[in-house]
Amino acid sequence: MRRLSPLRRAPRRAAQLRHIRPDLNIVMFRGNVDTRLRKLAEGEADATLLAAAGLVRLGRFDVGTPIAVEEMLPAASQGAIGIEARSDRQDILDLLSAINDRDTFDCVMAERYLLAGLNAGCHSPVAAYATVREEGLLLRAEIMSEDGSERVEAEIQRTQPDIICLDYNLPGRDGITILQSIQAIAPQIDVLFMTASDEEGIAERAADAGASGFIRKPFGQVQIVRELGIVCETRKHAAPASSEPSAKTMTPMPSIDGPQCRRGTAVIADDSGSVRLVLKGLLEECGIKVVQSVANGADAVIAARNHQPQVLCLDVNMPEMGGLEALPLIRAASPKTAVVMVTGSADKNVVAVAASHGASGYIIKPLRPAHVVAYMDRLFK
Repeated sequence: MRRLSPLRRAPRRAAQLRHIRPDLNIVMFRGNVDTRLRKLAEGEADATLLAAAGLVRLGRFDVGTPIAVEEMLPAASQGAIGIEARSDRQDILDLLSAINDRDTFDCVMAERYLLAGLNAGCHSPVAAYATVREEGLLLRAEIMSEDGSERVEAEIQRTQPDIICLDYNLPGRDGITILQSIQAIAPQIDVLFMTASDEEGIAERAADAGASGFIRKPFGQVQIVRELGIVCETRKHAAPASSEPSAKTMTPMPSIDGPQCRRGTAVIADDSGSVRLVLKGLLEECGIKVVQSVANGADAVIAARNHQPQVLCLDVNMPEMGGLEALPLIRAASPKTAVVMVTGSADKNVVAVAASHGASGYIIKPLRPAHVVAYMDRLFK
């Protein structure tokens, strides 16, 4: 068995290596580049991984063989330099915009939203690499188990299915985790979640993760055809993925003139890309212009303050800051906004807490066009 050392504390690289070469024994090196090369020469490992950028900076052009991006995707936002600033200091944001590279910014944001959708971080075996091409932005990703035995790969704008029928209990992975991966990578794909499990709350968890439909086993032909029909009919109302507003705090407020905006504006806050697309399409059919879509509660507060929308659709369960935590902050930032909670579970405690903080009501996931349209009609009477 050959021994190979990735960089210290690198679960992504270790998982990628184990997937390619399960026979490798992964050991960890400590120290700088020179120390690692010395340990390699002393026989502590047969090979090691080092960042090419570091070798170039040190002038070590004689060391190593490059690995193509196609063979091993990097970590999300690797190599990008970011500057953090307060969202209420527009003067600082204006100064920073002069040095901001738009293509890099768009790629970094796409990669970061992937991580947010997966609740992943720098110590997760997740890789992401976005590039800007003539036909649009391409996002490639790998979501792996720590031992590298399981991997979900996806390419946005590649030939994709319209619907995935996903079982909850799969070897080595649970369906909820895979559903979150699909949502983060390809929100335009509908997922019909299937299970024979009697686990409490599984249907609600699947809906919150972005499932377009849910069906219990065993099921018959009539049952599956009916549920697929509902899913397909709902997707007809979804906005195209390319039309979704980004979560950038400097996004200017678009014009709201015209009959299509007769009821004003809306912000959508949901960590499921599929839910955002369907909800955007349904709201605009109701004459409500969606001015911004975000994936967490903190961004929802900023969007509410910047846009002062008539409606804000707020998911209860989101990473970083959930809907119940964000709700009072949104009400303070935009008191006239009607906040509608979006949730996979109509739990009485959740409904009561939301109502006490000023929520106008709630919509249940998975979304169904008739229910959403009827609710908006009542809201704007």
